[in-house]
Amino acid sequence: MVIVQDIVAQRTKVTLTKAELIQKLVETVGLNRREAAEMIDAFFAEIGSALASGEDVKLSGFGGFHLREKGERPGRNPRTGQKAIVAARRVVTFHPSQKLKLAVSPSASGHLNSTSSAEREHPSAARRPAEVAEPVLTRRGLGGQLVQREPFAAIHREPDGGNA
Repeated sequence: MVIVQDIVAQRTKVTLTKAELIQKLVETVGLNRREAAEMIDAFFAEIGSALASGEDVKLSGFGGFHLREKGERPGRNPRTGQKAIVAARRVVTFHPSQKLKLAVSPSASGHLNSTSSAEREHPSAARRPAEVAEPVLTRRGLGGQLVQREPFAAIHREPDGGNA
């Protein structure tokens, strides 16, 4: 996981290439370029063959590749507008692990016990009654990330601690 965090921290480009992965292996593990390329190719070939044979792939600390069956559905040819049937197919989905989510976006921890914005803005919020200072239950937002909402009273509180 340290290599992933190093790559994320040092990246300025948007896309990580296979060549960059090979170079990182050369630098961190001490393999020569040919060995590193063979290792990367073997890694991806193994993942591909496992998925092709119907197995899910789970990489601890990184995430999992899962197969999903999509049923037949009605569709439309965008060029002609003619109705068509989209055939049933199997697709691969990726679900990142919590460690990867934190490495990519440390502020999106999703923990229920994290410090609320009311406590960060007003340190005395920690001394307020629990029903006012504690965050309300979380919900799933766009992209599946956890979204934490403050209770109505904590959002509409005057800086001096009084109610609005």
